[in-house]
Amino acid sequence: MSELQLDKKLCQENCTEDGVQAEIIGALKTDFDRTYAATVTAKNLSDTKLEECSTYWTHLHDNSSTANTNQEHLEKTNCEVSLKVAEARNTFHSSWKSRHELHQANTEMVFNQSIDRNSEFRTIKIIECLLDRVLDLNYRPCDTAEGVEGNVTFCENNWTNIEVTLCTTHSHLCITYDDPPAMPSMPLEPDATCSAEWDADIMQVLPVVPVAEFNASNPGCNSYPACQICTDFGITIPPLVPTNYHKWTNPYDSDFAGNHTEASATATAANYTGAPGGVNYD
Repeated sequence: MSELQLDKKLCQENCTEDGVQAEIIGALKTDFDRTYAATVTAKNLSDTKLEECSTYWTHLHDNSSTANTNQEHLEKTNCEVSLKVAEARNTFHSSWKSRHELHQANTEMVFNQSIDRNSEFRTIKIIECLLDRVLDLNYRPCDTAEGVEGNVTFCENNWTNIEVTLCTTHSHLCITYDDPPAMPSMPLEPDATCSAEWDADIMQVLPVVPVAEFNASNPGCNSYPACQICTDFGITIPPLVPTNYHKWTNPYDSDFAGNHTEASATATAANYTGAPGGVNYD
């Protein structure tokens, strides 16, 4: 019996009659039973949905906590990597700088000492030449034969360019000054944690957090936590040491070539201790 039919029944007939009352009660009970069943079904469905929502909320909460922990771990790890890279680069460049200074001092020491040895070698060869001239003159002194000046000039002319002559006739005595090894590749410096580069490379590629208005198709969730800089983890990244230090120069092009005093001072500054008794070019 519909609601309209029930209204007509109540208005048009004598509701005090047993038959009418029974009919009305029966109709109401039928409606009640149907409505009650629908209500129970709706409640059960609501309980099921509520349980599903609770499960999803728990998953969201747990995953959000995990994501926050992972983000913090990522930020701290990037700081730790940045620290190691900075320390490695600084240690390398400090050592590389001192190695260039030491190599410069060593090669300049050898170069300047070789100048002395070449001069000594030239003197010996001139003396040998003069002795040969005396022999050619049948052991007559040079000054009683063709004259001292002419014989000395003759012998000296054979060794005018000591570098060319020496390297041509005694190549094993010529020193080749090879360049030191090229600087190896350095580890790349990571983007500073929480910097604009970091945000663009790391944070902006993450899924966008939903914003209000929230509904069934746009559920709300926890926002990303604020980025923590390295000092928040007790990590201080040292500044990089300058890398524009002096690189090794071939001693032929060095300002100290042939200058024993300046080369010795350079070697001393580089803490060169390879020469017996300390640094000594003389």
